Amino acid sequence: MPYSEDLRARVLRHVGSGKSKMSAHKTFGVSRSTIDRWLTLRHRTGSLKANTTYRRGPALIINDLCARCSPKHQPLPAF
Repeated sequence: MPYSEDLRARVLRHVGSGKSKMSAHKTFGVSRSTIDRWLTLRHRTGSLKANTTYRRGPALIINDLCARCSPKHQPLPAF
């Protein structure tokens, strides 16, 4: 579960006020690498909103549909 936008904003305000990332890490319990990612995210997108459009694991393939589309596609073995 991603950190809340409110926490992200408070951590970056803390760092932006001149305090160190290590101070923010100790105060809020967030790793320094996470703080770096949030700084990069804010720089690139202007937002601190978490990315929820990704999914984990391999891409899903519908074997029946894939087999009908092209004869060179073979169904994947069931696990």
